[in-house]
Amino acid sequence: MENLYKNHFHLEPPRGLLNDPNGLSFFQGNYYVFHQWNRFDLNHNYKEWGLFISKDLVHWEHQGSTLVPDRDKDLSGVYSGSALVVDDELCLFYTGNSKIDGKRRSLQCLATSNDGQTFQKLKEAVKTPSLYTEHHRDPKVWRDKDGYQMLVGAQTKEGVGAIASYQSSDCRDWQHQGLFFSSDDLNQMAECPDYFELDGESVLLVCPQKRDLIRDEDISSYSAYYIGSVKDKVFHPQTDIQSMDAGFDFYAPQTFLDPKGRRMMWAWMSRMSSQEEASCPTRAFGYLHCMTMPRELRMIEGKLYQLPLEEVLQKRKVLARCKDKNHILQEVGAPSVLDIAWTEVPSTFEIPLFHRNVSLVYEGKHLVLSRKSWVDQKIDTKSIRIEEIRGMQIFIDHSAMEIFINQGERVLSLRYFLHQENRTCQFHSSHQMELTYSKIES
Repeated sequence: MENLYKNHFHLEPPRGLLNDPNGLSFFQGNYYVFHQWNRFDLNHNYKEWGLFISKDLVHWEHQGSTLVPDRDKDLSGVYSGSALVVDDELCLFYTGNSKIDGKRRSLQCLATSNDGQTFQKLKEAVKTPSLYTEHHRDPKVWRDKDGYQMLVGAQTKEGVGAIASYQSSDCRDWQHQGLFFSSDDLNQMAECPDYFELDGESVLLVCPQKRDLIRDEDISSYSAYYIGSVKDKVFHPQTDIQSMDAGFDFYAPQTFLDPKGRRMMWAWMSRMSSQEEASCPTRAFGYLHCMTMPRELRMIEGKLYQLPLEEVLQKRKVLARCKDKNHILQEVGAPSVLDIAWTEVPSTFEIPLFHRNVSLVYEGKHLVLSRKSWVDQKIDTKSIRIEEIRGMQIFIDHSAMEIFINQGERVLSLRYFLHQENRTCQFHSSHQMELTYSKIES
């Protein structure tokens, strides 16, 4: 049976269930994207690290397993974390999860490699300080003028989301510095923290999680960020919390600084419910989920922008161009990109894609993204307010789509699955638009 959903530029596992990106890094001439992985089944009952590598950010190879739960520190799962190159070693920092007699224990662990292929787990581990519960995970490590810094997503003993701060001189012995940040915004747990400085601004990424504190079960979560400043090892937000992505499928983003000085980011392209996972068409081919395409982060006029990567844009081959208020494109294939620009800001537009499996409607300064559910064929929607839209890029893969508004001012990510191969796209606008349809070449 032909797999009509196999993506081209969104990383997918060869089998099993993929989730959070981990350990983003560049080492010995290769880009590394590790990821949470259950290679045995299509559920979340087992966690190890898998690995994709690439020399050019376009062609990727899956390397199989890298870190597996094989000792008492991580017997219930090798959970998320980050990477850092230290003295010609690739160091992976991860959360070792163990549950014994129903009691959770979380340790922040380290594994190192000289060749990027074989990793040795070290005996050192950071235990959870008494300020926090054992919901203490997802270490993000970097180096600055004061040494090595580590943030860990946390939950205080009072059940409030928090981010813990640690410091080290050698990446082995870590000292707890206290709370880096805590707020009611973070709900009952702060997952997947990431901090970086970009164009003179301090940015904190975090995934606030609502939890049932009685049953100790997660309820919901999303990906967000703040812009602020750090003083005395404490983060002070200068903006309200803001959603990182306005679409359906985006979570657990992680960033790193690449050799070209770019702040690059991947995220897990899923917020599927258990019912959506159970009905996902890729199950028939033995795998679930994918990553977003890599994005470059920039600070523009005090706002955090997300841009499609130049290496992907360079693979475009123009197939059609038009300039009109209304247009129809037949048989829009994948992988492809639709570039839309307006000479005058439109007051309204409507873009139905693939027999309205996906559609975009802009009216009254609100953009509504609609998607036909693959579970029951009902229409799900997401809406954002945006003052004006001057341009848009729609990246179309076989079952993933990313929509960049105003050159990355806002981004909407989603999975979609066509049950009928109707690949017609329509464009209707109040003002003339310039439309370019390009194929993304292999």
